[in-house]
Amino acid sequence: MMSFEDLITIFQDCRICDDQTAANDNLERFIDKLTESSRCSNKRIKERCLDEAVQLLRQIPDVLEEHYLLLVVRVLISLQLQMVSISTASRKLDQMLQHVAKVDHQLVFREIHHCLTSIVDTDQILSIEDLQRACTFLEDSTVGREAWRVLYPSLLNKLAEFLPIVLQQDSLRDGPLCYIAVKVCLQMFQLLPGEVGPLVWDKGLGSPAVQQILQSLMDIILGQCCNRDTRLLAGTAVTMLINTSTDSRTGGAAAFSLLQVFHPGMSPPQHHKHLEIYCVYMT
Repeated sequence: MMSFEDLITIFQDCRICDDQTAANDNLERFIDKLTESSRCSNKRIKERCLDEAVQLLRQIPDVLEEHYLLLVVRVLISLQLQMVSISTASRKLDQMLQHVAKVDHQLVFREIHHCLTSIVDTDQILSIEDLQRACTFLEDSTVGREAWRVLYPSLLNKLAEFLPIVLQQDSLRDGPLCYIAVKVCLQMFQLLPGEVGPLVWDKGLGSPAVQQILQSLMDIILGQCCNRDTRLLAGTAVTMLINTSTDSRTGGAAAFSLLQVFHPGMSPPQHHKHLEIYCVYMT
């Protein structure tokens, strides 16, 4: 993905060569507001610029030429990547992308899909920037969630590879890298239940990646990680995974299996155990 600054330069070059688009003052003002937001360090002013950009975008004709529409989409995605740590700003950018998607949904989906593919389609382990971007496009991006519904197997595989590596290193397992990795797991279980759930509850679709992720989450809950917030988040993630069950009896039995980890003397109300093929701690 090209940087925001490079995309703005391309836009300015196009403006010089295109007299017809030069008449569209709203488009130029829209880009100026995005640029101002990008450069400003004050969060309140940054968000105010985005609010103004939203209003200007609504005044731009839907018949915008294709190359300009593509530039607008890429500029918005690039700025969203830049603002992954500011959820409110990211949501305002998503609002703008949704507006453009009404004109050309396939274009917006293709560009976001391409952006997310660069996170999971690599031999490199996940970085904290990758995890932050995964979070943003799960939590704060409507079309991003659509793209993750296609790419979720790859993200699960990357997380399954990543978590054991982090847990083996003292310098990483109690820090922000482990926390945000668990947060991505939680968001996937919570926001993509229709995709993740069958991998847990349908024995014919058993996923080694889900098994490894669950084992890592239970390792964190049971004390391999000392960070209290990360352990609490891991517990919430496992709960969210149990909630993907469409059968209340099955989900309840799995929840009881989880309780038995902490209270071994408890007797199950019925002879049902689930998730045990995925996590040794839940047998």
